[in-house]
Amino acid sequence: MQNESNIKTVSKERAVEFLQQNPLNLSGSKTAKTTTLFDYESITLETLTNSDQSLTVIPLAQNSKDVSRKILLVQIGNEIKSIIFTMVATSSTNSEHFSGKIIITNLNGVFINGFSVKDGMLFAKLKNRAPTNTTSRTITIDGMEFEELDEVVITNNYQNGPGKLNFLTLFNTHLEGVGGPYDGINWEFENNGGGGGSSASEPEPLDEVIITNSFKNNPCLKGVYDKLGGASTFQNYLKKFDGDFSVANLKLAASTNLPNTINAQTSPPSNYLITINFNENNLNRPSLDIARTFIHEMIHAEMFRILLSLSSTNGEIDVIKLNTMLTEHNYPGLYDYYRRYGVNNMQHEQMAAHYRGVIVDLVKEYDNTLTNEQYQAIAWVGLKGTVAWTQMSSLERKNITDLYNAWYLSAKQNCQ
Repeated sequence: MQNESNIKTVSKERAVEFLQQNPLNLSGSKTAKTTTLFDYESITLETLTNSDQSLTVIPLAQNSKDVSRKILLVQIGNEIKSIIFTMVATSSTNSEHFSGKIIITNLNGVFINGFSVKDGMLFAKLKNRAPTNTTSRTITIDGMEFEELDEVVITNNYQNGPGKLNFLTLFNTHLEGVGGPYDGINWEFENNGGGGGSSASEPEPLDEVIITNSFKNNPCLKGVYDKLGGASTFQNYLKKFDGDFSVANLKLAASTNLPNTINAQTSPPSNYLITINFNENNLNRPSLDIARTFIHEMIHAEMFRILLSLSSTNGEIDVIKLNTMLTEHNYPGLYDYYRRYGVNNMQHEQMAAHYRGVIVDLVKEYDNTLTNEQYQAIAWVGLKGTVAWTQMSSLERKNITDLYNAWYLSAKQNCQ
């Protein structure tokens, strides 16, 4: 086949010989275990789809319950290519598929590639932080320390299904100039376990964020949050702030000091922390409307997280760095909103144009008793005055406002 013309299996005997000639030298990390042993007795030749050749997999002997590290070998042309493939389980799950982080390094421990994974599917790419003049935080994985990694949301073009990785994704930095013939070749990285989910029940969403006592002790906010937490879409947003490798943490708080014109306020990241502060004075309204506020503010937090992933300096958005990233790299959609509206005004414009469908889906998951027109009207709250809003006719805007007001006045006002 053309797909496999340059790919050859590395035999078990050749793998042992190769690793004896090329021992691990993990000085690329700040610290490393020097007693790492290859588990030669557990070497496997694993299937590559659309190829009659195999990927040679050598587990490292110190694998633990939550961390699996393997050496992956394949021959391309006349050269054996090698990587260390690490899977780190960051949460328990009922899914049969892996959830956590994948980190790919060379045999010296130098970071090459990485991904955040949920139920076997990649949802964000990890990349090295840009160097700063300050001491950066480090992440320790099974005795190895890596410089802290940024997380960038991706459109997943890497997989043909859960638990699979494209051949080029594994060896992309090793295969410069190698193109399309390898696109259909995949490896099932969940084979033989290692760092995968356990049989424990799905953790409560509370484990994914920092919740202050002011929020937790408010029965309205806590009740709406718990109910929203049962919605898979909302959980997916929360899991982007899941700690270990995430570019930012999320904190939920409540206050009586916000102006009455503000239902909640999401602050830009500070020291890697994004805070959503809810106005306790504005809770005498329908619980679905408060759920809509939650969703609206979570989208703000996600937008801040994305911007921080592109431009962090000491855990804050660096506008100079952001401008460089958006102008010199391939982020045309973000750059367009940034250019037209600036970093402080772009979020509502983006939300009105691209996220109303997300809001509609989530409020439907929270309460499925309304009409689609009512859900659409609820999604517009907080987004009036945007270009998307003003481009509608005055009659359309009036109908949306009237529909929302009629629902609001007829609904139970006290969410408690």
